[in-house]
Amino acid sequence: MGIRALGDVLIAAVEAFAFYPYCLLCERRLGRGRDLVCADCWEALPPAEPQWLRGEDSDFQGPPARFSARFSLWAYSPEVERLIHLMKYRNRPGLARVMGRRVACACSHRFRGERGIIVPVPLHRARKRERGYNQSELLAQELAREIGWSLVAEALARVRPTRSQATLSREERAENVRGAFVVRRREAVQGKRCILVDDVVTTGATANECSRVLLEAGAAEVMLVTVAAA
Repeated sequence: MGIRALGDVLIAAVEAFAFYPYCLLCERRLGRGRDLVCADCWEALPPAEPQWLRGEDSDFQGPPARFSARFSLWAYSPEVERLIHLMKYRNRPGLARVMGRRVACACSHRFRGERGIIVPVPLHRARKRERGYNQSELLAQELAREIGWSLVAEALARVRPTRSQATLSREERAENVRGAFVVRRREAVQGKRCILVDDVVTTGATANECSRVLLEAGAAEVMLVTVAAA
């Protein structure tokens, strides 16, 4: 094979990798411009049942929910778990944007025509520096773009590092996040309806603690939007 022919082969290989990636779930080759997961795999992801819940109807078997309502797009399945793991731990910020757009399109009709702010659940600065991004903030950006509410990314801060919630019991999760969050911009929160955005809700411990400090800072209401419910 000549040098020119070899160069053409290499260019074709690079273009195939760059522009025609593979589905992150079934590894089927995707077309140009597709969004990391094939249409069949998106369709197969199980919806949360129900997707909308009043806060008082959230069955966390613990303290009452501090948020007034919550929306989750999907139930926590092995496939959803894989996507969230890739988004958080395998340097896939683009996946957060893709999933954020799907979440936003699914719930936006409930918020259009209203006014409020969108607040992502924050990472501790050390964790964000290590990861390079906050996946909840990327999800929140897509929701803000879709419904036209203001994104106030710095409204909340995580003032101490916390352990991963994944392996903790319900009681340990609540203790793990107690006192971990503070409101940095009270003037942006006071009197406002807030949408709190996170990737997954399990026991509600993180969402409850964030909602508590937002309400104590003067927020009129806190609603929760997540990718998945476990």
